[in-house]
Amino acid sequence: MKVIRTAFAHGLNDRYDMLKLGFPRYGVLVCAMIFCMTLIGCKSSWFLSDPMEGSKAGEVRSFGIAQGADIDFRWIPAGEFMMGSPSDELGRDNEETQNSVHIKEGFWMAEHETTVLTWLKIMDHQSSKTINVGNVAKKPVVYISWYDCQEFLRRLKPPEPGWKYELPCEEQWEYACRAGSTSAYARSAAELGWIAANSGGHCHAVGTKTSNAWGLYDMHGNVAEWCRNLADSSKSEIAIRGGSWDSDFNSRAAAKNSDTPLLRINSVGFRLVLVREKSLTTPTAPTAFQITQSHMP
Repeated sequence: MKVIRTAFAHGLNDRYDMLKLGFPRYGVLVCAMIFCMTLIGCKSSWFLSDPMEGSKAGEVRSFGIAQGADIDFRWIPAGEFMMGSPSDELGRDNEETQNSVHIKEGFWMAEHETTVLTWLKIMDHQSSKTINVGNVAKKPVVYISWYDCQEFLRRLKPPEPGWKYELPCEEQWEYACRAGSTSAYARSAAELGWIAANSGGHCHAVGTKTSNAWGLYDMHGNVAEWCRNLADSSKSEIAIRGGSWDSDFNSRAAAKNSDTPLLRINSVGFRLVLVREKSLTTPTAPTAFQITQSHMP
């Protein structure tokens, strides 16, 4: 310890200080200690969490998905949940077998379904300048295929290297929809979403119902949402979640739907997630469909 105190007293101004002290066999130990203390003193980023991570469930942060297009995202923390529905849940389908799912990486999910205005800012910037900024612009974009979504994603620029805008996989979607709840709906269905019982036969502007516990709107109803992956029992259909303005039971958190990636309909839209690229372990649907010009509608 005398050697170490002496070393600090001298300040170790250069790499030869230990030799000057006459204790070469302690040089490595002392230098290692000083190196560690320097890192701690400087609060090196090696010891800090990723600044892109949120600090709590539902934390809101705005990200630019492209020039002039910022949208709000909510932090969805890593965790474990029971996916699927119990055997006595009203409206249940046989494909909804319950199983425990571990979400290993936290991610950001868009607070709202992608709106008409946001879609136009990315896909048709000129039209976005002239569109009526009222109710239509704030409605979720529909009549878009899964392939259309892929082209939209291709044009987005992530805020940081190592992160990527994507569609959620089914596990991410249901986990975020439930937001810690275990019932068919995170709260009263009519309170949370536009469904057949209250929609009047059409979709509505996003965010006009109550959010779930993590600040996400319209996870039940309004429009159903494309997912990233193939449906469980299909080699050709894409998973669709959330139900829409024309459904009730299909708006449950566990309800599963799917269709061809070419589908364009007035009840299906999409919602973005921002994920670490390394966490994309769920196969994306193009394992069955190569996204080439020949496949595009």
